[in-house]
Amino acid sequence: MPDNSGISGQTSPFLEGLNGGAPIQDQGRKKGNIVFSADAIKVLRKWEILHLERNNKRAERRTAGEENVSEDEEDELTPYVMVVPSGEKSQPENPAASPKSSDTPLDSKLLFSDDIAAKNSFRAHNNSIPSAVFSLAKNGLSPPLTLFLPASLERIRSSNVKTVKHGTGETTKVTVIDVSNFPDEDDLDQANWCTTYNTFLTFLESAVGPRIFESFARHYNRMLTDPELATWFRAYRSFDKKIRAQFFTTPYIIDINDAKYRSALQSAKNSFLMST
Repeated sequence: MPDNSGISGQTSPFLEGLNGGAPIQDQGRKKGNIVFSADAIKVLRKWEILHLERNNKRAERRTAGEENVSEDEEDELTPYVMVVPSGEKSQPENPAASPKSSDTPLDSKLLFSDDIAAKNSFRAHNNSIPSAVFSLAKNGLSPPLTLFLPASLERIRSSNVKTVKHGTGETTKVTVIDVSNFPDEDDLDQANWCTTYNTFLTFLESAVGPRIFESFARHYNRMLTDPELATWFRAYRSFDKKIRAQFFTTPYIIDINDAKYRSALQSAKNSFLMST
């Protein structure tokens, strides 16, 4: 059975009744009714509607014969709420400390509204590509494969990166991430190169047309299926880097059967042999 005792040494008033505190109902009885103003009760009504909708959906699933339907949610708050009638005001314990009244709706004061949060969900693994990577490509810069390392993506998502100006002229300069602060892709070993390339293809799929994406997939497959990839890896790594750099400067569709493609690959292999 899972351990519901919580983190040792860590407590929170929001978790009372869940990890050792008095049940929520008992807390309500001890502290008395909770007083809500006319404005605040609107939030409660929204909560009640959502609460009922979820229970109704559970009932429909049970009627349809679905198994493993969770139990209905109990209404743990409403029985202990006292609504202040319209026109009346609740009396705070310390009137001098009470905030001034405002005609601004309560939702406008929230940092995170339910409507925004409802569009998202928890992700155990964030596989999204940060917009900063797209910005590089949009401005004709080839994103180094090392940007697609898990650690690099996490840095970019947390905005823990430096930026630089790119372009010429005051009106055309844009701010992009400084790729010099990331590992050099020429240092990638074969395993990490393959890992980052798969993430690069995921990025590419959402940024280019289907024919372009397919041509890159064929190009990658051509390299990956070479029985002597391990021997020629450094040559392939250098060759592919040039392929990508040229594409983001002047987009084109890769043709792995084209004579110029084969010639460029052979040149990369020759350069590798001369450097060893």
